Amino acid sequence: MSQQAKAFRTLIYTLLAGPVLIGAAVYSVLNRSTAKTPFNPPLAVVAAQVVVAVVLHFVCEASYRRVQPLGLDLSEQDAPRQAFARFMASVVMRFALCEGLIIVSLVAAFVVSSGGYGVYLVGFVLGEALLLIHAYPWRRPVLKTQARLDADGRRGALAEAFGISE
Repeated sequence: MSQQAKAFRTLIYTLLAGPVLIGAAVYSVLNRSTAKTPFNPPLAVVAAQVVVAVVLHFVCEASYRRVQPLGLDLSEQDAPRQAFARFMASVVMRFALCEGLIIVSLVAAFVVSSGGYGVYLVGFVLGEALLLIHAYPWRRPVLKTQARLDADGRRGALAEAFGISE
């Protein structure tokens, strides 16, 4: 695995940990204000969160097709750098989309009259699952992005940067 890929993976680990820390802080605040039912979220809110998560999943799936293929005019040395830069840009976009569900759930946790922490937990679980599927650089997103990058014939060696065999 390249140094750039290791640094990127560390960044993703750090970003994935943020909502966990926020959840701990939210629990201490909401546990006092909704002590009777902190884990009983309204069903309509949970249903809305699930619908949003499904929509976000399909939007993220479609975003793989938006990655621009590497041009044949790139040199052999520039192609891997461009591939990694385009991969990072696409991951950041998918990360922002998926984390949006967690942020909206955080706001909703303070708006609902009861079950606020449950609202955050549901949004957290759905959002983190989406983040792991679409933003964490494991085999699936790396190979899907590489297939799109290599569509015009220029090889970007993205999988090799992450130590993934095809």
